[in-house]
Amino acid sequence: MKRSRLPLTALRAFEAAGRHQSFKKAAEELAVSEAAISRQIRDLEGQLSGALFERGHRNVRLTSGGARLLGQLTKSFDAIDTALSELLAPPRKKRVFVSVEPTFATLFLIPRLAEFTVAHPDIDVQIESSSTLVDLSGDDAGVAVRYSLTDKSWPRLEARHLIDNLLTPVVAAGHLAIEIKSPLDIAKIPLLRDENEAPWQRWLAIAGVQARPTWGPVFSNAAIALQSAQLGHGAALADRHLADRLLRDGHLRAPFDLDIENGAYWLVARSFAKLTLSEKTFCDWLVAAVGISGKSPASR
Repeated sequence: MKRSRLPLTALRAFEAAGRHQSFKKAAEELAVSEAAISRQIRDLEGQLSGALFERGHRNVRLTSGGARLLGQLTKSFDAIDTALSELLAPPRKKRVFVSVEPTFATLFLIPRLAEFTVAHPDIDVQIESSSTLVDLSGDDAGVAVRYSLTDKSWPRLEARHLIDNLLTPVVAAGHLAIEIKSPLDIAKIPLLRDENEAPWQRWLAIAGVQARPTWGPVFSNAAIALQSAQLGHGAALADRHLADRLLRDGHLRAPFDLDIENGAYWLVARSFAKLTLSEKTFCDWLVAAVGISGKSPASR
């Protein structure tokens, strides 16, 4: 029988009646009368020149031919229903879990994350800001961005170099009572820092400053120290790459072209070879993003 002549209404009535083994239940499912179901099936049997049901006084039972046709119809209608449901349902996004060190997350990743979302709208990025490395052994582990002096800080995990940590003093323009002309002037204002003051000591030593520094508040991470510096509360050490937008937009200024190396940020994963395509896409984008930052004139 040609597709253009398929009795779709009758086939639908037959499939419901055969599945329920009842004309009455088929009528209830299709919201028509029982007489309409019976009429459609009689018309179908007439076209096929054979009975599809054995009719009893109070019940109906499929013939062998009816059972064969029912099996094919049910599979076909189920396949059509599945295809239509998939078309109607919104596309499922692929999820990427990323655990990011707080300073990197605040200064670098979050300001640029919209760029990734625009380029890859089918990938949903879940960010967790934490200094503690999460368990990357589970199925939803994803990747992490961490700071360390070397790539040997994470046993049983793989690490790839992301970007060097180059520190230089930064201050807010127009907020300090003292004019900064030399490294010695830096030592006269509050030095804002995280829990480790060793980088400040190293920078002052390399700059030739022998005066005792004026220590300011201690913050839990460098991003908060930079916020305090923007408010004119003192000088903070900033990574040129992470703070490039703050420097370029004039929120901070770096008085001296003197940096110290202080470890690096690393991509960490259970196995880079086993990352999902979405995770690899995110990692490739992040590597490209830090590469652009490293070449930015504002970062030098």
